[in-house]
Amino acid sequence: MIKREALEVLSWFSKILDSDLNFEKSLKALIDRIANFTDEKRCCIYLLSSVFSQEINGECIVQLCVGFPESGHGIGYCHSLKAEPIMERIFSEKKYYLVSDIEKDFLLDQKTKDWVRGFGIKSILFCPIISKEENLGIFVFDSQSIISEEEIEIMIYLADISALIIQDAVNRENLKAVNQKLQDRDKTLAKAVRLATIGEEFAKIAHEIRNPISVIGGFARRIKNKLEFSNVSESVLIKIKESAQIMVEEIVRLEEMINSLLKFTKGEIYPELTPINIFLEQIVEIFRKKNGVNIETDFCEETSSVMIDRPSFKRAIVNIIMNAREAVMVQQEKKINIKTYSNDHHVVVEVSNQGQKIPEHILDNIFEPFFTTKHKGTGLGLSIVYDILCLHDATIEVESTDKKTSFIIKLPKLS
Repeated sequence: MIKREALEVLSWFSKILDSDLNFEKSLKALIDRIANFTDEKRCCIYLLSSVFSQEINGECIVQLCVGFPESGHGIGYCHSLKAEPIMERIFSEKKYYLVSDIEKDFLLDQKTKDWVRGFGIKSILFCPIISKEENLGIFVFDSQSIISEEEIEIMIYLADISALIIQDAVNRENLKAVNQKLQDRDKTLAKAVRLATIGEEFAKIAHEIRNPISVIGGFARRIKNKLEFSNVSESVLIKIKESAQIMVEEIVRLEEMINSLLKFTKGEIYPELTPINIFLEQIVEIFRKKNGVNIETDFCEETSSVMIDRPSFKRAIVNIIMNAREAVMVQQEKKINIKTYSNDHHVVVEVSNQGQKIPEHILDNIFEPFFTTKHKGTGLGLSIVYDILCLHDATIEVESTDKKTSFIIKLPKLS
């Protein structure tokens, strides 16, 4: 390669490294630049699935990521290494391979020969893309004429440049992922510390006011019962009964709040192996007996059992369903959907309703203690849900659109 071209490539390469292009855009910029050096001949880049930190069907594959011209390549098309003798050889020897005679080459299968013949291709150059002795992929260049020694030199040089750019793009993507995980962890830790501090205060307050509330509640109930047999006039009796009833209702609400506060601060669970679908069905049956709301289930039969503390996890699910029930009561169609499914790492429980969309500023605070939009709400229901799920090493996300709101719980899948 002449010096001027080499300097141009190095100048362009430094600009790419200084840019903030993501992985996909870096590859596109790379193949566009390569096209300038190949007089718009066909060229493409295959990358190993390990570059994407994944395997397909349990084996390593090579995937066509970028090509020029794009219409002449099946972007995204995957090949198994086991079915590609040329690629296996290049990865093992870490040297380029030139197909100068399509018909006589023993590494090309007949299907590939027929395919390249349709494009009038006479020679193909395969160059390994290697970074720090690690195979990243293969750069492929084909021509309707015999590839010259100078072109081979250029392609090898471009393959080396490609390796640096691809490795840099991968490193940047990995760094972004690590930074995101660290940010998520910091948020989780900060929230956990805040909840623990609040929990300690909860316990102190709850124990201080629990006894007097019980005494007041007892007297309020006694007054209400005594009035049933009183000789007081009817009008006075009605007013006293109404006042006593309000007292009893408010005391009950305070007692429920205190109980919630105490449950919130315990922080201990006793997990046991539980078939999640059967467990959820038992909870759903309780709600189905209540009129007004239709609960539909879609339980995946392949969903595995999970380790949960049944009483506390039931409390979390009940709280979520109660929230969903309140959301749909003002809707024409009062329906709640509960479904289960699993992925490689989690068993997922999703509770959805067709209530109104939750505003963004509410979503940001929905699990905060004492945050509520309800007139008589304590703001502890979803805080307790969040706390219970943290104790299970589970996560919960809320997705809300104009069509539906979903609470998505992800439990660790048993290995």
